[in-house]
Amino acid sequence: MKALDCRAVFNQPYSVGVELAVNAVTDAYLLLDAPTCSLYRAGYIQGSHDSTSTLWDSEGAHRVQISSTMTEKIVSGNLPDLALRLGRLAAAPGCGAVLAAGFPMARIAGTPYQTIWDSLAPRPKVPFFPVLGGTISDDWLDGYAHTLLALAKGLPLPKAARRRTDVAIVGYMHDRGEHDHVANLAELRRMLAAIGLNLVSVWPNGAPLADLRAAAGAGAILSFPYARDAAARLAGRLGVPLVECGLPLGLGASADWLAQVGTALGRGARAEAFARKERARLLPRLEWAVEELFLHSEFIFGGDPVLLRPLARQLSELGGRLRAAFVMAGAHHRREFGAWDDLPFPVYEAPSEDRRAELLRGMHAADGPPDCQIGVQPWERDDKFWRRAVELGFPSYHSHAFHDRPYLGFEGALCLLSRIAEELLWSRRLRRG
Repeated sequence: MKALDCRAVFNQPYSVGVELAVNAVTDAYLLLDAPTCSLYRAGYIQGSHDSTSTLWDSEGAHRVQISSTMTEKIVSGNLPDLALRLGRLAAAPGCGAVLAAGFPMARIAGTPYQTIWDSLAPRPKVPFFPVLGGTISDDWLDGYAHTLLALAKGLPLPKAARRRTDVAIVGYMHDRGEHDHVANLAELRRMLAAIGLNLVSVWPNGAPLADLRAAAGAGAILSFPYARDAAARLAGRLGVPLVECGLPLGLGASADWLAQVGTALGRGARAEAFARKERARLLPRLEWAVEELFLHSEFIFGGDPVLLRPLARQLSELGGRLRAAFVMAGAHHRREFGAWDDLPFPVYEAPSEDRRAELLRGMHAADGPPDCQIGVQPWERDDKFWRRAVELGFPSYHSHAFHDRPYLGFEGALCLLSRIAEELLWSRRLRRG
C-alpha cells in the first residue's frame, strides 16, 4: 500500500485568513477558539510577511489570543473560560472591537460566542463580531471573507449624508501594512478621482475600525473578489448600488476595471478617455522590454488564485505565457473562480508540497526551467531549476516594500513589470553562464 502523503498542502488554513483580516483593522482583537497548534499562525504574518503587523505584542498583550480548546474541552464545558478571555480582550488598552472565530469542532458544536458576549457583566463598550468559523475544507480565503462579512453584518454605522460621487471598496486584500498596499490604495484613489469619484472607505485598509464606518456615506459599493458577500450585505444595509469588479492588475485589466466602474456609475466616457491617456503615457516605456524580455518568455505562478487570470492576461499581452499555475485554494472555490479549464495551461489546486515539487521537476526536465517564477517563493531548492520568485501577494516572506511599490492599477502594472523584468534579465544571464 502506498504511504499517505502527510506533507502540508500548498494552501493556508482558515484561521490565517481571519488573522489577515484582523491584522488589517489595527484596533481589532481576536479570540481564536482553537487548539494550541494555532498559536504560531500569527507568525505567518508578523515577523515574516508584514513588517508593520501588531498581532503580537512584546509585553504579551497580543491582538490574537488562542483558547487552546480541544474537543474534550468542548464536551466538558468551556464557556466560562471563553467568557473570561473575551472580557480580557475587551478590556485591553486600545481595543476598538473584539472578534471570535472557532475551529471546525467549535463550529460543529455551535459554540454560542454572541450569547457568551451578551452575558458579560459589565457589558463591554466595544462592538463584538462573531465570525462563522471554518469547516475542514475551508481555507484562508474563506476565513478572510467570513471575517469581513461579520463586520458588514454587525458594524454600527453612523447616519451620514450620501453623495453619488463617494464610493467605498469592500473586499480588498489588505494583507500587510507595507508600502505596496499604501501605494495600491493611492493608485485606486487616483484612478477613481480621474473619473470624478471619491474613495471614502476601503474594507479593510490597515487603519482602525472607525475608518470602516466612513463607508456609511458612500453612494455606491465597489465589490472586490475577496469578500463578495460582505460587499453585498453592506450595500443592502445602506441601500446603495453594488458594482462587482474584477481586480485591476495589469494595464488591460486596469482599463477594464475603470470602464466597469465608470459605466455602472454614469462615467463611462470619462473612464474610457482616462484609460486611453494612461495607455498612451505608459506603453512606450515597455517597448524595449517587450521585444527584448517578455516576448516568448515562460512563467510559472504560485499563490493567490485571484491574481492568476489578470496576471496571465498581462503576460500574454506582452508576448509571454504561463506554463503552469499552483493556486492556494481548494476545489470548492471553483464556484467563484471557475474550473480553470478556460486557461491554456494547467492549474493545480492546493497540491501537497511533495506533489508540487514533483510536477515542477517534471516540467523542468521536459522543457527546461521557466524564465521566471511569480508569486510564492518555492519551498524546496533544486539548483538545476531554482530561480528566485517575484513574490506577489500573500505570503511574501523574502520581499518587503519600504517605499511605494504598487501592483494594482496603471502605475502598479509598470512597477510589477519592472520587478519581473529584473528577474528575466537575471535568468538570461544565468543561462549564458
